[in-house]
Amino acid sequence: MQNDEGRRQKSGSAGNFLRCRLSNFRLPYSVVLCFLASSFVIRHSSFADPDWRALVNTGQLVEVAKIDPTIEVELRYATTRNCVGAAIYPADLPCLIRPEIALRLKAAQQYLRGWNYGLKIWDAYRPDIAQQALWKRWAKRGFVADPGDGRGSLHTWGLAVDVTLVDRFGNDVAMPSDFDVFTDDASGIYRGKSDTVHANLRLLQTAMFGSGFQGLSTEWWHFTARGWEKFDRLTADSTQPSSSPAPGRKPTPASSARPAATPPPPKPAAPTPAPPAN
Repeated sequence: MQNDEGRRQKSGSAGNFLRCRLSNFRLPYSVVLCFLASSFVIRHSSFADPDWRALVNTGQLVEVAKIDPTIEVELRYATTRNCVGAAIYPADLPCLIRPEIALRLKAAQQYLRGWNYGLKIWDAYRPDIAQQALWKRWAKRGFVADPGDGRGSLHTWGLAVDVTLVDRFGNDVAMPSDFDVFTDDASGIYRGKSDTVHANLRLLQTAMFGSGFQGLSTEWWHFTARGWEKFDRLTADSTQPSSSPAPGRKPTPASSARPAATPPPPKPAAPTPAPPAN
């Protein structure tokens, strides 16, 4: 009993000593504030986007679904299936693009539907804060555009889309790689041995090139509006849509039945400045 009582007294003394020491320990206010601020940014920065609704309200961006509801949408940055491994888009962000570019997507979709295929959009307009998250996580030039270089990604301008091909039932078809694969498999020139993949990529490129887009050599899924250099940046405080050139040329109309032959290669477009990275 005496031994037990002695142990309890020693334990109590140690506890009192520890509490006394901790009560005298104070973190500098700057450290506390930095910790709280960083915690808030980590939890909320991906969803702190006050501008996209203003861009829609001023007519600078439109929902793709309202221009062509037959186009499939799977915004990968609203999921974990991307190079970040986490959602960096708010759950309620719709698939947005500039009105003129939406018409080009509609033209590409009409072309593909004549072949019993269609578009699926993996990414379109990208909020600036999401581009910052991408750059912070994967600052690999040539794949991710630096948001601080004065131009950044044309996704943030509403002038670029990431798309793939689906069949007439909306099912994914064989393509060179998955989305956000930063390897040689993502090249815009397919060097594999699958005739099916080669034909599918060629069909997608034919539709997009013929509808006013140009590709990116490092990402087969990435397409930028041709004439992008003539557009102005999106401005959240604007009361009028920014000026832009006329939509790109439409592809040659396709028949209602899917032809048996391989689609012809796209006609070479007039040289334009190389678009920035994704």
